[in-house]
Amino acid sequence: MSKSSGFSYGWVVVGAGAMMTCVGFGAMLSLAVFLQPISEAMGWSRSGVSAAATIDFLCHGAGGILLGRAVRPVRHPDRRAVRHAAARNRPDRGKPGHQHCGNSVGVRRA
Repeated sequence: MSKSSGFSYGWVVVGAGAMMTCVGFGAMLSLAVFLQPISEAMGWSRSGVSAAATIDFLCHGAGGILLGRAVRPVRHPDRRAVRHAAARNRPDRGKPGHQHCGNSVGVRRA
């Protein structure tokens, strides 16, 4: 098979995701720059704005832990089964007439 040359659309998605992450974290972590204007505009004290940001950071941390635990069974239901399948399909255990591909799947030669 010939390798297609050119730019993959997947890299555009990766770049857009990286930019969104940078903007999101930048906005969240720019509290030190905007603390005074926010407190003046909202009429809150600086400690009130800081407390709200602290609660926000703690909720993001707890939510990340809970979401990670919720998603893990979906993404990796049984790691042992994957390990056994990988051990069973090792390239050095190939059958005669089969050629090893990069994804551990035997392809019968024509």
